[in-house]
Amino acid sequence: MTTLLVPSRTDVSKVRTGLDRLLNRSSDTSVDISSYLDPDKAYARDRFDRLQPNDPHEISPSDLLAVTLLDLSTPIDFLTQLLSPSYGGAGRLDALLRDVPTNVPLWNATDADLRAADAAWNVINGIHGVGWVRAGKLMARKRPLLIPIWDTVVRSFFGEPTAVWASFREVLRDDRLRERLWTLAPADWPQDMSLLRLVDIAAWMYRR
Repeated sequence: MTTLLVPSRTDVSKVRTGLDRLLNRSSDTSVDISSYLDPDKAYARDRFDRLQPNDPHEISPSDLLAVTLLDLSTPIDFLTQLLSPSYGGAGRLDALLRDVPTNVPLWNATDADLRAADAAWNVINGIHGVGWVRAGKLMARKRPLLIPIWDTVVRSFFGEPTAVWASFREVLRDDRLRERLWTLAPADWPQDMSLLRLVDIAAWMYRR
């Protein structure tokens, strides 16, 4: 994926429409999120976000396990290449991750921030058998404030926008909208989980 930094009006409208759909059924959305967090249900809950270790600048086996928790298998090339010295440690991917900020939320991200994230995404996606869904989920694991989880279910919910990161950045710059989205969080929402993760869970549960 080549990051599109200026989203179309259509893409922005699709993202806004999807978020409004979640807000318009706020009580049901909150119930859906609570169900996802229920330890008696077979969902990843907060384990994708909290599974340790999770060094923001290094890919480790726990990261690949976290991606697996989101109903994805781990292709052998994904496992062996990402953990090999050419990618990990002083390797190419870990070096690229150091250029991606760890504490910048998507709505405050600069074009340079998104380009840096895109460079890392492209390295992951370029590994045989990985694909854009796994690449995106691994990037969301390493940069939860900056990168939204994006899979076929969530993409369908939002009407399949093209410039995903830039469209969400544009829409979420609205302070009032972010405040309203946070009201969807149930009482048991883990305080260290991001707004992007809240939106992902809500959209995914809506489609399920």
